[in-house]
Amino acid sequence: MNKRMIALLILAVAGICLGAAQLPQHNLGRPATAEEIRKRDISVAPDGTGLPAGHGSVEEGRQVYKILCGSCHGDRGQGFGDYPPLVGGPLTPDETYAVTAFILYMNGIVDQKAELNEKSLSKVKMPNRDGFVLDPRTDVPTKEGKK
Repeated sequence: MNKRMIALLILAVAGICLGAAQLPQHNLGRPATAEEIRKRDISVAPDGTGLPAGHGSVEEGRQVYKILCGSCHGDRGQGFGDYPPLVGGPLTPDETYAVTAFILYMNGIVDQKAELNEKSLSKVKMPNRDGFVLDPRTDVPTKEGKK
């Protein structure tokens, strides 16, 4: 990229930022409460730190999946047409652990009698557990804290 293109890019970004700063305020909504933030602040580290309290068995997951997921993703998770991804949504921690247990069971990773919770999920031996590389950036926290 030459200097002229960089200068134009900087001017365009500055213009967008200045324009956004001058948008009218409509006084809609309200600041989130500490409790609302706590409920949505789910940052889970690779070692399982931060998992919410809860539990879910394969059988419980089978039922939740059948009711909430199966119509789009199929009985075995195969999906239909433009089915939505299996992420997000209004599942409780217990339902999330249960569906996770069921999906891990369908993939042969956990036994049919498995029950997952905030302690047991981090002990599941995932097939690619040794395939990750450390993030070399100095501003990214590690298990031990800041680099």
